[in-house]
Amino acid sequence: MAVVFERRLAGKLYQVRTAGQSVRLYTNGVFHSQYSPSSRAATSMWDLLSMPALLATGARPASVLVLGVGGGAVLRKLSELFDDPYIVGVELDPVHLDIGRRFFGLDRPNIELVAAEASAWLENDTRRPFDLVIDDLFSDSEHEPRRAVPFDAAWLARIAERLTPGGAVAVNFAELGEFTASAAGRLVHGDGPWRCGYSLRLPTLLNVVAGFGRQPVPMVDFVTGIGDTFGHRAAADVSVRRFPRRRDGRGRSRSTVNRRR
Repeated sequence: MAVVFERRLAGKLYQVRTAGQSVRLYTNGVFHSQYSPSSRAATSMWDLLSMPALLATGARPASVLVLGVGGGAVLRKLSELFDDPYIVGVELDPVHLDIGRRFFGLDRPNIELVAAEASAWLENDTRRPFDLVIDDLFSDSEHEPRRAVPFDAAWLARIAERLTPGGAVAVNFAELGEFTASAAGRLVHGDGPWRCGYSLRLPTLLNVVAGFGRQPVPMVDFVTGIGDTFGHRAAADVSVRRFPRRRDGRGRSRSTVNRRR
């Protein structure tokens, strides 16, 4: 692995490393982003974060809000897969935005980058709603990534305010327990505005991505869409589970897991 960029600023060490065709961002040794042009799409956390885009209206979001840009791998991926939708990326660390422009291909006309704290930005921004909101808000704690904002009912409500009627949400959780305890993990199917929900995992990662939307998307359509958009090898790698669990007449929960192809 080669270090192609290194900078120390305000007590932080920023590094951009390359391995083959992949580009990775590390801040104080914490792995923040990875982009790879490989046809094998499901190789990283940020590939998973792109997949709930298929839960938005028409399975092709025209506008995306990304809270927590890092190096910007998910912004680059969405731009390539969905023909340059309008993307706003909000990131607390301006150095990450500079790195994103220089090394992750974020200097594109469809991408607007904003250096701001996500909660304050949501409070003050009044622009149009988005078809997809991605929450990847993490900070460093003892050289380990931790969610910067708890994904509780209040935070979910704030995100929901920024969605179009057929919009979808994608959220990154560090591990299964964090997801289960979150507002996403406690949603009840069919209650309120949420009509579908799926968790996505890779066998090589602890992270869980939750994707849920305001329109019903059957699992077979979602999994087929992953194969068509990201490649069938990617669809075979990703484990997809429906949430929240439906309740049958006997009060027992049911869930479905994507079978490997």
